[in-house]
Amino acid sequence: MVRKNNRVAFVGLILLLGIVLTISFVLAAHVITTSTGGTSYSVNEDVGFIYNITVNNTDTTSPANISQVNITIPNTFSFLVNSNGTNAETYTFTNTSTVLSWNNTNGLVMNLTWKYFWFNATASTPGNYNLTITTTNATGSFSSNISVTINDTTSPSSIQFVSPTESDNTNLSRLNIVVNVTATDNGVINTIIARLFNSTRNQINSSNSSTSPLFINFTGLSDGVYYFNATINDTYGNSNSTSTRTITLDTTSPVITLISPADSTSSTTSAYNFTFNVTDTNTISNCSLIFDGSIINTLTSANKTGGTNGMYNSSLGITTHSWSINCTDIAGNTGNSSARTLIVTAAATSSTSYSSVILSFWVSTQLLSNDQFSQGYSKELMAKHRLTFKINNTEHGVGVISLTATTATINVSSKPQQVVFSIGNEKKFEVTNDTYYDVLVKLNGIANNKANVTIKSIHDLMTAEEQEQQQENGDNAAAGEETSQTSYNILKDVWFWVIAAVIVIFLIVFFLVYRKKR
Repeated sequence: MVRKNNRVAFVGLILLLGIVLTISFVLAAHVITTSTGGTSYSVNEDVGFIYNITVNNTDTTSPANISQVNITIPNTFSFLVNSNGTNAETYTFTNTSTVLSWNNTNGLVMNLTWKYFWFNATASTPGNYNLTITTTNATGSFSSNISVTINDTTSPSSIQFVSPTESDNTNLSRLNIVVNVTATDNGVINTIIARLFNSTRNQINSSNSSTSPLFINFTGLSDGVYYFNATINDTYGNSNSTSTRTITLDTTSPVITLISPADSTSSTTSAYNFTFNVTDTNTISNCSLIFDGSIINTLTSANKTGGTNGMYNSSLGITTHSWSINCTDIAGNTGNSSARTLIVTAAATSSTSYSSVILSFWVSTQLLSNDQFSQGYSKELMAKHRLTFKINNTEHGVGVISLTATTATINVSSKPQQVVFSIGNEKKFEVTNDTYYDVLVKLNGIANNKANVTIKSIHDLMTAEEQEQQQENGDNAAAGEETSQTSYNILKDVWFWVIAAVIVIFLIVFFLVYRKKR
């Protein structure tokens, strides 16, 4: 009995193994290849390609007949409608955007036969993909893959310099060059590389990256001309490049040599041409004539190779002036000359006027514009320095006579008025011989032997008392002038009679001598 049961069990085991082997044979009976017997495709991007798949049903049993073949394509592929086909005799075809399906319930690929299934598709994105082929028979569905490589044949779509990259043909007053590069590709970026070249176009530095952007600061450079560009390569060997940019590094300031007038020149002219030389390795952007601390003339086309340049000033006041030249090149470097003095004096006459005596006291005079005087102007003045302004085309002045630590003696003219100011004091002055104050003067502070003075144009009516006081001051001045004139007249009369007496005595002596000789 035991042997019989063992025999039955053995037979059952044999049957089970047979079923397993049969199923395994069926699973292995569908062979999927390309139409040429391969297992992969290599296709260029953006090109329509006919994919032809062979389905070989090597099963020997009729239940293994394939009734459906599905080909699933990647979602980045575009199927060309009506481009599908097969050499199977009878079938129906349906498709979605990614699944192409051939069907025949009575048998699409019979056992021990093979059939072609083809379609046209375009892939726009490079990379590695799979076509999945699924076959279905009575026992189930079975899937296989055909690999597809989509080759990148397009050069990287863009590579460009972006901020803060230096612009082409830029002159810089520094010793570094900044480069920032961005790039894009429809595949995979392999390398972005930026290269720097010296003036002889020999490469002296570079930097690379596998991602965008690439930022590099080329440092440790010296004055001179440099060139730089950038290139991108993708993983398929396609490349693209930027244009080459030129940069000039220049940290050297222009050198200025003053020619004329010589230092401490004395002149009676009210106009002068100031000449100089400037030399620089770069182009000169502009030169300025600095006269008494202010720019009064600008030259935009200076000769930089040693030729003589000149700038004219036609409004020289009678005083001691300071002048110098500065020049700036196109890289922004500024060179400054030393300062020279020019002494402008009044022309010699037979007598010295009161105005020339007063003017000779001041060593520095600055004439304000109408706007400066109208809006109010502040400046630090040393002793014997003054500001002048015009009212109705007549020039007047406010100057510092002397200074202490806390006070300043300030003179206002042309109608001479002198007042000792303490810090913070302000006073109105009338200089046009009417009943209105013309100028406000304020002492803001004193430091480093300089008085900070503000002057401002005003037109304030005097009070009756102020007008009366002004009239009294005028009368006193007139009386003084009259006394002076009377004294002068008396002195003139005395001299007349003295001279007359001398003449009479001379005639008497001459007569007596003449008579004696007779």
